[in-house]
Amino acid sequence: QKLYEMGFDIYHEFPIQSYNEKVVKSSTDLQALNEYGKTSTHSILVGNTKYLWPIFINELVSDADKWKNEPNPLNTYTLNTVNAIC
Repeated sequence: QKLYEMGFDIYHEFPIQSYNEKVVKSSTDLQALNEYGKTSTHSILVGNTKYLWPIFINELVSDADKWKNEPNPLNTYTLNTVNAIC
């Protein structure tokens, strides 16, 4: 719910083993995720659609001094948000 409120409206939980078995094996470009020696390891995919933009723009406008020297504000916003919530 918190991620959604911050603009990240795509959230999908899955076992890393399933990703490695189904997705990585069918691709030459993707690398396997670390399973840390476990047989069932939990992972979360977080993403966004255009739903993020009004929330993100509001953040930029409401605290312009915080963001004015940030070379990549969207990356920083995403990293800070995910780290704070997860």
